[in-house]
Amino acid sequence: MPQPFHFAFFVRDLDATRRFYGEILGCREGRSTDTWVDFDFFGNQISAHNTGTVTPTQNTGKVEDILVPMPHFGAILRWEEIEAHVGALDPSLLDDLMDGVDRLVEVTARWYLQHVPGQLGRAIESYSGPFRAFATAVGEVAPARWLQEREREAWALMDRGVPEGMARSHVLQPFLVHGPNVADVALATGRSFEDVTRAFFLVGEATYLDWLGSRLSEVSTTTRWHRWALQALEEDLRLTRRQVAEKVLGESDVRAPVEQALAAFLAQREESMTRLGRFMRGIALEEASDLAALTVAVRQVRALSA
Repeated sequence: MPQPFHFAFFVRDLDATRRFYGEILGCREGRSTDTWVDFDFFGNQISAHNTGTVTPTQNTGKVEDILVPMPHFGAILRWEEIEAHVGALDPSLLDDLMDGVDRLVEVTARWYLQHVPGQLGRAIESYSGPFRAFATAVGEVAPARWLQEREREAWALMDRGVPEGMARSHVLQPFLVHGPNVADVALATGRSFEDVTRAFFLVGEATYLDWLGSRLSEVSTTTRWHRWALQALEEDLRLTRRQVAEKVLGESDVRAPVEQALAAFLAQREESMTRLGRFMRGIALEEASDLAALTVAVRQVRALSA
């Protein structure tokens, strides 16, 4: 059994520190004075003090192709809800469930590191409410066909012994990676989370992004360079959805229904959509699922937001 550690560090604001570690991360507060506060950091003790200069961070730690703030620390967590079923569920199924959570955390964390470097704690705090609003909106505005497909996936998991709540959460996780982008677009356009979430769904279907995502999931990688290229293309796919959705909503009256805004957007680009349709049919007929072909396809879609 690993021994717990103690780590003390300087902070600027004890109240903000309490909100981040206590309310967001759920760490139990321990002893405190006017100048410091302790937390139970997942079985370890951390102590935040406001009596000195905060250690500056630099984005000099390279993890794969992302520069991360240094210094930093954290807890490596396995989600207890899933681990509680070790021995009751097939190990490969447990791995799939854990991979779904890990991927959501990884993708959103990478978004924060890329868009708000050096302000990770404040960013997570400020986006926690919008992210919950987005997660709620997914179940309320998703297309009926999409919900039916997720329902079938959830029932397949439940048939294998996965609890209902865990199964339903798992099948929604792939779309939740859009949370930070949805929050940004809502702020930029003045639209509600429901409208922006609906736009992300509709744009994905209308501009072939959903289809490209399914083809991308079939790409096999044999080297680390392939994995990095695949990861970069996945990020391009998410960015393209965000850019097109923002353009659709930005070109319309804020009171216009999302469906109407998308129809007007596509009508103005009828010739481009015709070319895009021919291009995608060509990829489908050639059964092209390599990174080169899909990279070109994503760029073709992104051109719609120019």
